[in-house]
Amino acid sequence: MSAPEIYEDGCPICKERLENGSDVVQIRQKGADGINAASVQRGDNVDVAAGCKAWLNEKFAPDLLETKQDVVDNMMLHLQNMDENLHKGHVGEPKSTIHQLELERLRFVLTSYLRSRLRKIEAYFPHLLDQQRNQTAEDPLRLSPDEYIFAEEYANNMSLYFRRVALRHMPTAQQKLDLSKTVAPPDLDAFVFLQVKDRQERVLIEEATDDQEEYVIDLEENSKHLMRYKPIAPLVSNGAVQLI
Repeated sequence: MSAPEIYEDGCPICKERLENGSDVVQIRQKGADGINAASVQRGDNVDVAAGCKAWLNEKFAPDLLETKQDVVDNMMLHLQNMDENLHKGHVGEPKSTIHQLELERLRFVLTSYLRSRLRKIEAYFPHLLDQQRNQTAEDPLRLSPDEYIFAEEYANNMSLYFRRVALRHMPTAQQKLDLSKTVAPPDLDAFVFLQVKDRQERVLIEEATDDQEEYVIDLEENSKHLMRYKPIAPLVSNGAVQLI
């Protein structure tokens, strides 16, 4: 069944007629491109596609990825501007309905992205805090300042909870709690689906061992694969591959 079509004077986002002269507006990839174009014209510096890519990568990666605070801030500002523009229009008009649908879609993407990060912080907080404290200036920033505060408060609350519930009832020699040994680290050997954005040559998948030689492959552009996350983690970080 074909997608529903909405007839309007032009694009409800960028306020311009479609290039082919048609009065039909379809909410597909062109809709996202229209939002980006309109944002650039207004000087918003908002890239909706960047937010969607960050969301998918964070959703499917087993580890916490580099923070995209600039993308989050831009999307929040964009949502605020869209909400203000929506209230200026007339409720019930097709244009306002499309605007509301796009607003809800972007709000879902942003909320899901932040929830995915919070879930990982709660699951792996000792390891993330250790990485943040020991990282160098060249290492990517995993936790934003607010996320770092949240992780520290969560770690303190967990330690306090264990002391009150269990540790204080144990012998003194057994009251020490090392959360980094208690909480399992992320499973970097988990398998993920990915799509290659830029061709990559001689990607090391398996290192050489006594039983086998090293295993390297070439990743062709637009090809899709199912493989372990650890070997391709750097390619996710630099945008060469997209988790799907």
